[in-house]
Amino acid sequence: MKHMRSSLAPSLHPRALALFVGSLFWFLTVACPACAADKAQEVTIQAGQYQLHGCFWTPDGPGPYPVMIFNHGSEKNPAPCGPPDLGTFYQKKGFAFFTFQRHGHGASPGEYIMDLQRQAYTSHAFSRSAAQSEVVGLQELYNKDVESAVAWLKEQKWADSQRIAMTGISFGGIQTILTAEKGLGISAFLAFAPAAQAGHATVRNKKSEPTKNATALGCKEGARDERICFILVFPLISALPYAVCVVDRLLCYPWA
Repeated sequence: MKHMRSSLAPSLHPRALALFVGSLFWFLTVACPACAADKAQEVTIQAGQYQLHGCFWTPDGPGPYPVMIFNHGSEKNPAPCGPPDLGTFYQKKGFAFFTFQRHGHGASPGEYIMDLQRQAYTSHAFSRSAAQSEVVGLQELYNKDVESAVAWLKEQKWADSQRIAMTGISFGGIQTILTAEKGLGISAFLAFAPAAQAGHATVRNKKSEPTKNATALGCKEGARDERICFILVFPLISALPYAVCVVDRLLCYPWA
């Protein structure tokens, strides 16, 4: 038995080592592509009475960098620093990636918007229009967080304030559209699946206003896969020298 163990050990050890190395390689390149990226830097953003939790990644090379702002959805606890794979994608494309949690979400204190939305429908049980009007007001209230975050971003030396784009999904898509109405000096907006739940009421109540500052293109509603259900919004400045390429939920803006 002792002789058998000693004869097997040399053959098992290289196999075990190869399996470990192979598994580690798969984890770093496939299962966790964002793990190889630089760690996001966490920040605090003052938005009225609230202190919002935020994060940003910057790419390699000297700044300032073009920036993609990501607006999370309605979830109570969105990823603290946004979707890691999305941040990694933009880093590799030379973008800084900036995201933050609106008040009542994650590490940002305050009332959770979904609780307030439920209260609106409960308190206006016999008047859907009144409930929807209140829901629209909630979206506009939380958009003040977005305004504060954009103002904070523009003060950062690593950010190119002339090359900022914004994206978001679900409630984040609604926030993206509301921000497009205001402009805020942002060059492009991409909203994924904004016409969901409160989105219908928000867009219907403000359906003509976003066109003052932006144009909506390529809206596909009702798609099963929300990754291809989007509204693409641009400021009405035809001379801007950039192209847009939509790939899955990812966007690349190669500015000239």
